[in-house]
Amino acid sequence: MKLFTDKTVKRDRIQILADMISASTNTSNMSKIMRYANIQYYTWGNFFEILFEKEFIEKIIVQNDKVEDNEKTLYRATKKGLDWTKKVETIYNDIDHR
Repeated sequence: MKLFTDKTVKRDRIQILADMISASTNTSNMSKIMRYANIQYYTWGNFFEILFEKEFIEKIIVQNDKVEDNEKTLYRATKKGLDWTKKVETIYNDIDHR
């Protein structure tokens, strides 16, 4: 579910955070989330910390048994994050459909 990634309209902070959560509904890596949410690396760094601290996204470390010292970091939206995103979507839809 893409909420606010319309490239013709500048998004606010809340919309970017909601898009990042939506992008991580299924377990995803950083580049997939960045691409889906249409954000740059700089934006990722600033906004990911907020999502992680608020427990809207969780970090998952996956070990590769075939390669020594090879870890992969994945991210997944939490129930709390998904619930927050639904509230944001409702608010923005109510505003847009006066």
